[in-house]
Amino acid sequence: MRNIEQKAWELFLEVIEQRRPLMLHWVRAATPLGVNDGTFTLGFPRTGQGAFDALSRENTLAFLERVAGGVLGGVYGEVTKIRLIIDSTLPASNGGEF
Repeated sequence: MRNIEQKAWELFLEVIEQRRPLMLHWVRAATPLGVNDGTFTLGFPRTGQGAFDALSRENTLAFLERVAGGVLGGVYGEVTKIRLIIDSTLPASNGGEF
């Protein structure tokens, strides 16, 4: 799995903020875990269950996949899917760091 560079993650967040600003706080609860075979994986700590649930909705996930494809696709190859996971090893707040 290829790690996402800080610059790419910030651009991903910027596009979300421009297009759907109310969604941004949910996405910020995630930690980008990387891209593998066209799938961008976002991890959430156990305390991020609400954000995980909100982003797991079909239309919301489709929006995130379009943004990821546009932002990350040029750097990491074709990105067509987003995988959301709960990972108990992630800190409760990543504070924008990874």
